[in-house]
Amino acid sequence: MLLDLSYLSYPLPPDIQRLYEAGDFARMDRVIRLRLDDPMTVGELAMLLAPKAETITRRVAQLRRTGRAGAYDGAMAWCRENGLVSEAAHPADHVTALPEAWFVPTDSFTRRDVYAAFRMDRL
Repeated sequence: MLLDLSYLSYPLPPDIQRLYEAGDFARMDRVIRLRLDDPMTVGELAMLLAPKAETITRRVAQLRRTGRAGAYDGAMAWCRENGLVSEAAHPADHVTALPEAWFVPTDSFTRRDVYAAFRMDRL
């Protein structure tokens, strides 16, 4: 019997969706846990911090202007303008510091620890 995931706001990543459809819940859980223990990238951090509507607007504008846009372009631009990400940061770089106004102190920068340190009251 499949678990009901109709409450999800976003679809599962394709590899996890395949495991879900195959009913391999133990492996699905393992893959999710391993991903949470990986270091967070600057691009992922930008997507967490940037307002979604602003990110989409900037990305669409870049697509119209240049004909292409990277996955994190709108979010990275917004975060750079607001001083949350350095100008030299690349989306694939690992996070080494977090904006103090947005996060409680943490020693580790895995996805799990960054999500745990995120201050939801900032939204």
